[in-house]
Amino acid sequence: MAIDPRDLIRRFRASYLNLYNLWMKVGEIPKGARLQSPKSTKIDPALDTLAIQALLDQYRKEHPDTTVTFYKFARTVDGNALDVVEDSTGLPEEDRLLTVSHTVTLLAIDAAHVITDVYVARLGRLDENPVHVRRSVRNP
Repeated sequence: MAIDPRDLIRRFRASYLNLYNLWMKVGEIPKGARLQSPKSTKIDPALDTLAIQALLDQYRKEHPDTTVTFYKFARTVDGNALDVVEDSTGLPEEDRLLTVSHTVTLLAIDAAHVITDVYVARLGRLDENPVHVRRSVRNP
């Protein structure tokens, strides 16, 4: 069965929860969690694993005129968000969204642990500012 990237992007967007907005609404960050601003924290998924680096290299090779600007990150451990780089900024339009994730699972008869890192990037073109992207106009 072929992977439908547009469907997966739409599902990601539909299930996405901005933790910054949630935690600010509730008025506190959960115990043990760390929240940082994307403006003060460099996000580089290539430092995470060789697998992520290989995927990014392949994407950049296939899309040489596209810029990739990472601006959100979340690490969950056993379902709890522990390290989050996020602000109130929402997700870009579906044609400007790129996500990279990496999950590590430990499973034994008496233990189960899952660590997931999720990175979110905004795609742009080399001839435009990757942070302040012009929005495309679509006909209905």
